[in-house]
Amino acid sequence: MNIPSFVPCGKVSLPSSKSYFHRYLISFFIANKKSSLTYYSMCEDVYLTLKALEKLGGEFLIEENKITFFKRKSAPNYVEFDVKESASTLRFLFFISCYLSSHIKINGSKSLFKRGIKPIEEFLKNQNIKYNLQDTYLEVFGKIKVDNFILNENISSQYITGYLFLLGISKEDKYIKYPVNMESFSYVEMSLKSLEDIGVSFINEDNLIKLNKINYCSNDIVLEQDYSSLANFAVLGALKGKVIFENLNLTSLQGDKKILEILMDGRAKIDFFQNEVSFNSSIIKGQTISLKDCIDLGPILFVLASYSYGKTTFINFSRLIYKESNRLKCMFDELKKANVDINIVNDEVIINGKASYEGGYHFSSHNDHRICMALTIFSVLSKGNCIIDDEECVKKSYPHFFEDLFSLRSQNENNC
Repeated sequence: MNIPSFVPCGKVSLPSSKSYFHRYLISFFIANKKSSLTYYSMCEDVYLTLKALEKLGGEFLIEENKITFFKRKSAPNYVEFDVKESASTLRFLFFISCYLSSHIKINGSKSLFKRGIKPIEEFLKNQNIKYNLQDTYLEVFGKIKVDNFILNENISSQYITGYLFLLGISKEDKYIKYPVNMESFSYVEMSLKSLEDIGVSFINEDNLIKLNKINYCSNDIVLEQDYSSLANFAVLGALKGKVIFENLNLTSLQGDKKILEILMDGRAKIDFFQNEVSFNSSIIKGQTISLKDCIDLGPILFVLASYSYGKTTFINFSRLIYKESNRLKCMFDELKKANVDINIVNDEVIINGKASYEGGYHFSSHNDHRICMALTIFSVLSKGNCIIDDEECVKKSYPHFFEDLFSLRSQNENNC
C-alpha cells in the first residue's frame, strides 16, 4: 500500500477495547446469564474468541454494534476451534475448554505455536494428561482437574487470566500464584474487573489471587475505547497536525493508557476540554521509557522516539520478541531502512531522534498489525510517500485503521 505524507487534522472514532471485548464475552459465558455488550467494531481476534465460545456451547446473537449472550449449553465431548494468530484466544480459553470437554483440538498458525506454550505444557504434564503439540495445533486428551496454579516465569499475564476464567466457571476454592513484579499486570486487573461485573470476585494479596465469592449476574456493558489503537493517532497528532478523540475513559484500567503519561512527559501539547482530548503538533523531547506494563506500545513508541528531540532510552522491552513477530528485531530492521539512529546496547534500546526523514521507504509489516500501524504513522510523518506491504494484517485488531487514518487527510482539506 502507498502511504502518503500529509498533515493530519480531525477526529478519530476509535474501536472498542480488544482486551475488554475478549474478557466480557468469556465472562458472560461463565456467568450463564443473559447479558449484552455494545461495541463500536469487531476485529478478527475477538471474532475467533466468539466462534470458539459457540463451539463450547455458548449461544450469542450478533447485531449491529451489539452482542447478546443467551445461555450456555453443555459442551460436546470433542471440541475443535481455530485461533489463527490470536494468543489471547488460545490462552484465555485453553483451561475452560479442557475443563468442559474431554477432547479438544486448538488449531493455530505456525507463528503462534512457535512462540511456545510452556505454562500449558507444564500444567498438562503435572496432571498426567496426554497431549499432542504440533506446528499448527494442540490436541488434548482428557479433562483437566482444577488445582492451584503457579506461574513461575514472567512470560505472559494471559495465562493468569485464563486460569481466573477457570476458577470462575468451576467455583473451585483454589489459588493462582504469580511472580513478583509481574509484567503487564494491568491486564489481570482488567480480567478481575470483567469477572466482578458478572458476580465473580477475587482477593489479590502478596502475589496470590484467591476466589472470594460468586453470585453470577447479568449485565449490559458498553465497551470503552481502545488505548492501544489510540496510541498510533496520539503520536501522529503530537508530532504533526492535530488529532481529536471524544469520550475517552480517562480512568481506564487499560495498561496502554500509559501513552498519555509518556506523551506528557515528552512535553506534548495535549488539550483536555469537556469530553474531548486533542493531541497537537509538538516538539517531543527524548526520555527513558519502560515497556514493563505497556509492551504493545513498543512499535509506536519506537516511532515516537525516532522523531523526538535527543535520546530516548527503552528498558524492560524483552517481551517484544515473543509477539506475533519478533517486534524488537523487525522494528530495528525497518527503522534502519530510514536511517534511524537506533542501537541495542546491553539491556537498553537507544534511539537518537531527529525532526524529519525524507520518505520514499519500502517497509514490511512482517504480517504484524502493530508493526504495520506504527510504520504507517512513521510514513505519514516523513516528507515523502512510502510503501508498506501486507497491510491487511491490521484486521487482527483494527479493521478500519486505514479508513480512519485517511479521513484525517480529508478532514484537514475540508475543515482544518
